[in-house]
Amino acid sequence: MRQFLLDFYHDRTFSSTLLKIAVPIILQNLISSSLNMIDTIMIGRVGTVELAAVGVATQFFFFNIVALVGVCSGYCIFIAQYWGKQDIPSIKRYLGLIILYALGIGLLFTLAGLLFAEQIILLFNDDPEVVQLGAVYIRTLAAGTLFSGLTYAFGYASRSIENTFLPMIASTIALGANTLLNYILIFGKFGAPALGVEGAALATLFARMLEAAILLGYIYWKRMPIAIHPSDFDLRPAFFMQDFRTVLPVMLNELCWGLATIVYTAAYGRINTDALASIQIANTVQNLFLIFGIGVSGATATMVGNTIGRGLAKRAETYAYRSILLCLVIGVLLTILILIFAPVFLWFYQLDSAQVANDALLMIRVLALSMPLKLINMTVIMGILRAGGDVVFSLLFESCTMWFIGVPLAFIGALLLQWPVYLVYALVITEEVVKFVLCLWRSFSGRWMKVFV
Repeated sequence: MRQFLLDFYHDRTFSSTLLKIAVPIILQNLISSSLNMIDTIMIGRVGTVELAAVGVATQFFFFNIVALVGVCSGYCIFIAQYWGKQDIPSIKRYLGLIILYALGIGLLFTLAGLLFAEQIILLFNDDPEVVQLGAVYIRTLAAGTLFSGLTYAFGYASRSIENTFLPMIASTIALGANTLLNYILIFGKFGAPALGVEGAALATLFARMLEAAILLGYIYWKRMPIAIHPSDFDLRPAFFMQDFRTVLPVMLNELCWGLATIVYTAAYGRINTDALASIQIANTVQNLFLIFGIGVSGATATMVGNTIGRGLAKRAETYAYRSILLCLVIGVLLTILILIFAPVFLWFYQLDSAQVANDALLMIRVLALSMPLKLINMTVIMGILRAGGDVVFSLLFESCTMWFIGVPLAFIGALLLQWPVYLVYALVITEEVVKFVLCLWRSFSGRWMKVFV
């Protein structure tokens, strides 16, 4: 530990670059998670059914984000390496490809949300009130997927060229507006009607429009390297296909992970509506603390990718190993922090169900113990392996552990053993343990680094 801290301090290039990239990402996600927690608290104060309905409905939009992350992170492997070579025309060509994919995904989810809202909710829960409220939320917010597509395309490209402050600022302003509008529209403040779940969806829709407008407005005003124009789009079929073999595993990785996460929610939903409400609280707390993993993995991906692009393979390996150690240190500290403050999170909700409060508290404690594993796994898969182009192994680790370990255990615990939701949640953590062993093995094998540019 002492040597690690000395290395981190003396290697000013590593520490300064890591902080420069990771801190804005962490702050952006901290603000996002904090405001999302406030949103959840607001909905939770309306009622347990409303909380469950919004929790289920957001799974649909979560899967949209997962698809966008798959495309953006896949093609940003190339943007990061081309930034290392300062090849701006190639960066714009790949960004154009990301935009086309992102808008296509957004249109698909918009149509699905408008046409099949009730059927989507029924995949998770058959409570008529949950179905009705969840469908309202999905239909109201459906068009927001198009704006999310633009935000993720330009946001990921901005981070890949080492500008992380812009996405953070845009997200902060938008989420602040979302929280204020939630307060007004959910509870009917300042003369507005009390719209409850529909008000929450309208507030989120406006926030997504605002975030996209701020992000694109600044990029084109400042004429940043990612200010793409119609002439920069490469529409040749050969260009669409030439790197698809590399990007496809990343996309499949995110889709397999996202779909498995949604299936977990379906398993919890088969227990009862209270289980859905408690898992919504636990997931909100989890997202609040996983921001550190998101920050370190994002910084690692950019640093390792840029370094590989400059032909510095040994330095890229060193950066990868230091990032793993950093996640271990942060993870242990977060475990202690969450265990101490677990009851405080529930106090804010003022839940009307003692069962929901008890189950959520136990799940938060289980989450605390798994934080070091989660952070290291995120950094290895999303940071090291992807930046190094080792996308096939990343896909195998993520998909096999979730679909052959986590998902079966979730349904065995919920349906066969009929355990309470907190024990099912703990059982699913087994997947993270197996993934941790595989991630460390691949990282220290040294066979994950590939050069594309």
